[in-house]
Amino acid sequence: MAEICKRTYRIKCLLLSTMKNLLFVLFFFLLIFTNKLSGQSYFLDQGFTSGATVTTCSGKFFDSDPGGNYNPNENYTVTFCSGTSNKIIQVSFTSISIAAGDTLFSYDGNSIDATVIDTFTNSIQNSLSYTPSLSNTSGCITFRFVSNGSEERSGWEAVVRCIFPCKQMISGNTFSLPAKDPAGYTNICFGDSVSFSVETKFADNNIVYHQDDRTSIFHWVFGDGKDTTGTNLRSVKHSYTSAGGYYARLTITDSNGCTNNQPIRMPVRTSLKPVFNILPPPYICLLDTAILKPAALINGQATVTTSGGSFVTLPVSGDSVFLPDNPPQCFTSSIVIEQFAPNQTLQNLNDLQGIYMNMEHSYLGDITISIEAPNGAKVFLKTTVEGSANDGTFLGEPVDESLWGDPTDNNFAKVRGKGFEYFFNNAPQHATMWDEASKHSYSYTDNAGQIITNHYYLPAGSYKSEESMLSLIGTPLNGKWTIEICDKQAIDNGFVFNWRVEFKKSILPNAETYTVPAVSQVWVGAPGLVSLYHTTALISPPTSGTFPYTYHVNDAFGCTYDTTIKLIVNPIPAKPNLGADTNICTGGSLILTAANFETGNNYHWSTSQKGISNITINQPGAYWLEASNSKGCKNKDTVVVMRVDPFTVNLGSDTLLCGLRANTLIPKASTNITGWKWSTGDTTSTYATSTTGQYWVEGKDVKGCRVRDTIEVSNNPVTFFELPNDTSFCEGSGYMLTLNPNPGTAITWNDSTTSYSRLISKSGTYSLTADYKGCTHKTDVTVAVRPLPVFNLGRDTTICNGFNLLLKATYPGASVRWSTGARDSAYTATQSGMYWAKATANECVYSDSITVTYKLCACDIKMPNAFSPNGDGINDVYRPTIKCFPRNYHLSIFNRDGQIVFNTKNYQHFWDGRFNGADLPVATYYYTLTLFNQDLMENEKKSGSITLLR
Repeated sequence: MAEICKRTYRIKCLLLSTMKNLLFVLFFFLLIFTNKLSGQSYFLDQGFTSGATVTTCSGKFFDSDPGGNYNPNENYTVTFCSGTSNKIIQVSFTSISIAAGDTLFSYDGNSIDATVIDTFTNSIQNSLSYTPSLSNTSGCITFRFVSNGSEERSGWEAVVRCIFPCKQMISGNTFSLPAKDPAGYTNICFGDSVSFSVETKFADNNIVYHQDDRTSIFHWVFGDGKDTTGTNLRSVKHSYTSAGGYYARLTITDSNGCTNNQPIRMPVRTSLKPVFNILPPPYICLLDTAILKPAALINGQATVTTSGGSFVTLPVSGDSVFLPDNPPQCFTSSIVIEQFAPNQTLQNLNDLQGIYMNMEHSYLGDITISIEAPNGAKVFLKTTVEGSANDGTFLGEPVDESLWGDPTDNNFAKVRGKGFEYFFNNAPQHATMWDEASKHSYSYTDNAGQIITNHYYLPAGSYKSEESMLSLIGTPLNGKWTIEICDKQAIDNGFVFNWRVEFKKSILPNAETYTVPAVSQVWVGAPGLVSLYHTTALISPPTSGTFPYTYHVNDAFGCTYDTTIKLIVNPIPAKPNLGADTNICTGGSLILTAANFETGNNYHWSTSQKGISNITINQPGAYWLEASNSKGCKNKDTVVVMRVDPFTVNLGSDTLLCGLRANTLIPKASTNITGWKWSTGDTTSTYATSTTGQYWVEGKDVKGCRVRDTIEVSNNPVTFFELPNDTSFCEGSGYMLTLNPNPGTAITWNDSTTSYSRLISKSGTYSLTADYKGCTHKTDVTVAVRPLPVFNLGRDTTICNGFNLLLKATYPGASVRWSTGARDSAYTATQSGMYWAKATANECVYSDSITVTYKLCACDIKMPNAFSPNGDGINDVYRPTIKCFPRNYHLSIFNRDGQIVFNTKNYQHFWDGRFNGADLPVATYYYTLTLFNQDLMENEKKSGSITLLR
């Protein structure tokens, strides 16, 4: 209804929906209340008081308020015992809803001091039965309920009855067709059926109560996710459509509700399809041969192989579950898992890969989804939130009749939509289904042909469970897992196509495996099967076309498998016809032609030429032409060409031209020649040329054979021999002129010398004549001398420590570089060492050096007796003269009163006649000077008077 309210008549529809829901709720609670109060009912102060013992074999057990929620702050107990002496009590809960902080306890005895059977808190459960254990001699069960004041829920409803203790044994011998093998396995071909039957044994029948096939329920579980149940169903037939091993089992439940304690198992193994792995060529050409055989080898023999079979297969629910439009109604589907080790439990939620379901539904707000584990733990994966704006979100691609006209018109109600696979696990990619309801939209055409545009939906994938899945920790992995989907509202429907529970393979115990060996394998061939060697067939079909070859395999289970290899044989092109073998004259040529050249084929000559019907050859040998068609099939013909009448023609060695003089080429032959032909077209017996190049001449003898020789005519290398370009060199260095003429060239200089190299030391023009094999050539070169930039740093010298020496390297227009890296024409030396300078001018370099030595000298202190600081630039400061480098220098100047007017320890700091920034008057002043002469290693001291003048 909420989906309809998204359309034009929203307000009206909302009112209609609200009224309909209220009526539905009132009817639902009235129905529950009526049901709760029918028959003998037991609830607090109605049928028992706290601490009472109820002895009965019928009735219903409720919480303190059958028509509503239980009360806050309750704390009471009740014990149920059998009202029949030879029976025990059984309490079967149809529903349990306990709030957080409230607890329902069950005890295996007649008081709360007995062993606790189970507890429920913050729990919603159903379909749970409790009976006393065989060690419980009282045959009673005690329940205690404690609630707080925080929250109350609807409590519980249970059916109370009496049953006989399950002490009478139930067993059976099973039979199958095909019959079991000696190891107890029923072996079939997959896809075949097995007929199971059982002969039951009730060893303790009629000791307490009567047991009979006709009143017993037979539950056959076939191990492939399929089962069947029926009264007196002692034989069944089942087909296994997938390869593998299956543990079929039978549970027999008698009229007292007791079952066989020991499992009745029937292992079934299907055959395993062979892996033929026969890889034929895509095709062959007529007259070719092909080898057909399996690729696998065992002991060197080609053979088919089979994959190993395994008994570990988790079951999937069988037929799909239809969720019709008649709420409120819950639909369940169960699977039994028994592949794990006995008593193996779920220890880590990450080992639960997911609870999967492939389903579609047209209204997210309608349904709740829960999973119940073998220990009864129940988790709601998805709940309802009534009034949500996104109730109408789709699951999968449903066929939604409520989108079209009257929602009560269910023409499409049973048209199945397209299911999406949804699953819940501990690491989901999506939040809860409610959280994702408004985040995704899509458009599609449903299976009824309706076009759905931009509708909210949930994409396939993993979702977070709305209730914590931690309550599944500790549940046995083996046992019955049940999924329950409840439809809470009218109008919308859906389908669950299949569901499953998947665990990590790492927690599975070692699986039982098996193999099915091949008993025989053989080829059955079409025409062209030349020979057989075990499993290898040699094929050479007689004509073109498609030839089927079948490989038959019979396995140890009596199953037959085959595969057919279709070998395509393509026709070959017509064989080219090159004619009979023939001869070729030495130096001559011959045209080879294919007489039956056909368009549409590809042709390839042995000379690498392609696509032509003839070629010209000039050498003897075997020549072939291969024709190939569009399929790559080939055919070829070969012709042998032999040499005849050999003779020679010789133009001599390659020759040289000298200048403009012509050379005459004269061929010689080893036989009489009837005619000549030159590469220039001339037909003379000789040829004169003054042009370089390659020339050939061809001679023809009386038999018409032609022989050719080639000569290379080149220019004499002396023609291009030249001296280097005019050059110059720096004064005093000289210039070595070295020649590199063609080997064997004679050189004559204008001064009659003949060497290939000479040293030139002065300006002038130098010429020579070169001669190579009688061809001469003259050439010359002009050489000039450039002046050096000469300067003088003077003689080596010695000066006192602490003084400087000015060095100059001056030449007009020259650039200077000192050994210190300086670039000026002058440099001041301040310490001992060798100094050099290089001057560069006219690309010529000149250098000179000087060694400067510093020595120890007396300071020779000179103290002026007067100075005039009047700003005229002459004698404006008082400056002592010192010819050494002083250490511990200290100069103090006093006035007549002994007051210090100037004081310094820096020998480069001089007195300007001022004190505290003011000019001192003309007067006589007195000084003291002390220093240490580090050259002589002694102290010196001076004192005296100074006259200050203005």
